[in-house]
Amino acid sequence: MDGSGLDVLRMHHPLDGSEAARRRGMDDRALEVVSSVAIVYRVSLYSLLGRRRWQPLAEARQVAMFLLSLERGVTATGKTLDRDHTTVAHAVRRVEEISRYDVTMRARVLAASRMCTKGDGYGSRCEDQRVPSRC
Repeated sequence: MDGSGLDVLRMHHPLDGSEAARRRGMDDRALEVVSSVAIVYRVSLYSLLGRRRWQPLAEARQVAMFLLSLERGVTATGKTLDRDHTTVAHAVRRVEEISRYDVTMRARVLAASRMCTKGDGYGSRCEDQRVPSRC
């Protein structure tokens, strides 16, 4: 968000960064998960994959790390998103902790996981095991 007005356009087109994600070597499944988080949080994929630490972007990025780590583990998720594995582990702990009492975050995590579920049990695994169902 550099204030140029271009980022406002990106906010309305969440998948603008998909070409950049492919150039990074992101596979289809990772792109699907990250894109679903971008849509739920109404941020661009370009911003989500960036380094900016603005709170809404950081939270969305942590949710993406959380969801990917359910399938890949923290080390592989870190490599996929170009982050250190300790950053991913912190994101997983933070999403699990905040989801216990923050209904909005829990709803966003579940919405993103359902968007990227293709009948493989991924969304139900997230819903049942890692994201608390009540406050």
